[in-house]
Amino acid sequence: MSINGMSVQDKIRVFEAGASFDVSAQGTSVLDLARLAAAAKKGGGQLTVVDGQGLSVSDLIKISSAAPGKVFFTN
Repeated sequence: MSINGMSVQDKIRVFEAGASFDVSAQGTSVLDLARLAAAAKKGGGQLTVVDGQGLSVSDLIKISSAAPGKVFFTN
């Protein structure tokens, strides 16, 4: 199974186990991205959000605030 095919809950479990990986903002809610960021922080990993062109500044702040220093954004 690929990471892209995992449910958000499964991704959370993997992040909490200490992983770091990319997640597309396309098809993932801001709330779920924030949950994934918090899980990455808990596990000591990092979340990289890709395809985030549609995210607002407010969205970026919500996601980043869930795990300061653990979230990266790329195009």
